[in-house]
Amino acid sequence: MSAVDILTVLWQNIMKYDSRYPDWEYRDRFILSKGHCSAAVAFNQAELGCYPVSEIFKEYATDNCRFSMSPCRHTNQFYESSATGSLGQGLPIAVGIAAALKAKNNMESKVFVLLGDGEMQEGSNWEAIMYASQLQLNNIVAVIDNNQLQFDGQTKEIVSIGNIQERFLAFGWEAYGVDGHDVGQLLDIFNKTKQQNAPIVIDAHTLKGKGVDFMENNYLWHAGKISEKQLARAIESLDCIYGKERRNV
Repeated sequence: MSAVDILTVLWQNIMKYDSRYPDWEYRDRFILSKGHCSAAVAFNQAELGCYPVSEIFKEYATDNCRFSMSPCRHTNQFYESSATGSLGQGLPIAVGIAAALKAKNNMESKVFVLLGDGEMQEGSNWEAIMYASQLQLNNIVAVIDNNQLQFDGQTKEIVSIGNIQERFLAFGWEAYGVDGHDVGQLLDIFNKTKQQNAPIVIDAHTLKGKGVDFMENNYLWHAGKISEKQLARAIESLDCIYGKERRNV
């Protein structure tokens, strides 16, 4: 829920992507690095015509399905990579893709990667951050879903990542902060990336469980299982915020 607004703005308004040609050379690439968030990506892809929404509901979390908590490139051609089996893998993959695109002089394409704040505790990310700066990759944009919670509790109490913008700046990246649930701010900040001179990180401040009153800011829902009663309450909570007319299920 913390990443839905980010992903919707990115897929529906920013990225160059044609569902009819998933291997189009000049498409923008998206890598999902933070775990257990692929459903939000799948629904955005469905909105672009990659597949009917009904197929997501039918297949989700079934054996050998195209749709599960983490993306799998082997079963779904619309994912660029299977990146979330272990956290800290998506950004290195994205840096490699961005470096390859730059080597091919394909500067029309960008690589976007979504990470979690707890995931920034992984050392592999910082190696990739250094390398992106070394190569001056001005075609990669990292977005951090900074909801300040991870599986075991508050990120700052487990391993603090400090001021993430200052750290990226120290590594030679451009860094911006944004309200990750403000569509206007997200549009503005993503539009800024169209003219970039260095790797960019967007520190998106978000709320875990956004829109569902009993889930908001509660780390126990990182891997919670919802009951039918709780589902009805969650839908009611979302309807109070967004209105039934905006829900298309």
